[in-house]
Formats: sequence, C-alpha cells, structure tokens
Amino acid sequence: MDNNIARLAEDHENAALLLDGLKQIDGIRVEEREMATNMVYFSVEGIAPELFMQKCLERGVRFSLINKNRIRAVTHLDVGRKDIEQALNIIRTVFLEK
Repeated sequence: MDNNIARLAEDHENAALLLDGLKQIDGIRVEEREMATNMVYFSVEGIAPELFMQKCLERGVRFSLINKNRIRAVTHLDVGRKDIEQALNIIRTVFLEK
C-alpha cells in the first residue's frame, strides 16, 4: 500500500469498466458495489464456473473462484484499459461458445 497509491484511482476506473462490461453479457450476474474498489465479483449462468474460468484462462484471462459460483476479478498495476477491453471480448467469446 505504500507504493502506487495514485494508481489506485486508475485501478478503480478499470474495475468499473469491467463491471459495466460484464453487466452487458447475458449469463453474467454482477455484484454491485457501493464503494470503489479494484475487485469485481460476479457469477455465471448456463456454464459451470470452473469451465468458464478454464476457457478464459486458456485465452489469457485469470479469475479466482471464491465459492460455488462467486468469481472475483482484480484490476491492478499490470492491468490497463486495453486489457479490460480484451478480457471482455474473451468473456463474450466464451459465452458464445458455451
């Protein structure tokens, strides 16, 4: 927390971009957050969470499975706006293939 404090605002903006993009994908339910954070939580419908995560990982997007069907995405210093846009395209592709 001592380094890159100013960068947190950009991480929060990227997380908001990801959240907004996920909300547009049929089969994804996003948890709305009141406080700005660099974490986005969501669940998937119509595909097993493990399979969804595997297909995303094969294309370069990593998520964490928090419990049965609660998935977490985290934006950070190594994730930029273009990365978010690319991740959303990958997620859309995974849902089209399911």
